[in-house]
Amino acid sequence: MSANEKQEFLRQNIIEAGYEAEVFINFLEGKREDGSNVDVWELPELVEAVAEFKNSMEEGETIERRKTTRDE
Repeated sequence: MSANEKQEFLRQNIIEAGYEAEVFINFLEGKREDGSNVDVWELPELVEAVAEFKNSMEEGETIERRKTTRDE
């Protein structure tokens, strides 16, 4: 899978789902060296990481913080 396809998957499942991209990037960096680089991930690994991230976040709080940031 290409980097663009992985980025599209992440855009749909993180940004469009209301999560903060920066918080997710920090999460990925904590999982492995150079974790913010999609090239070091296979799609099944990203799917698992997204699921783990979503389970660790309170979605309502994340969406609310994102809205507040946009309105400032």
